[in-house]
Amino acid sequence: MFYYAKRIVGEDAADDVVQEAFLELWNRMDALETDVPQIESYLYKTIYSRGLNYLKRYKKVNTAAIEDITKCVCRAISLRWEMENRTWKTWS
Repeated sequence: MFYYAKRIVGEDAADDVVQEAFLELWNRMDALETDVPQIESYLYKTIYSRGLNYLKRYKKVNTAAIEDITKCVCRAISLRWEMENRTWKTWS
């Protein structure tokens, strides 16, 4: 299960995702049947769900950083274009 989580979230967060899945299984054990295939599929589905939640949180942080960098780059390009445009107008 660790390797499954590792493919979804990477090695750093895989332990946490698997641990959360087993903890959730433990807390919901009375609601589930004790059939092994059902428990196994429940764990895989929970790992998948927890992994996606982790990626959403992580991506949100990265998206904010990427947006800041993109704004800076766009502003720099805009300023450079204005400077080049002024230089061109001055020369003509």
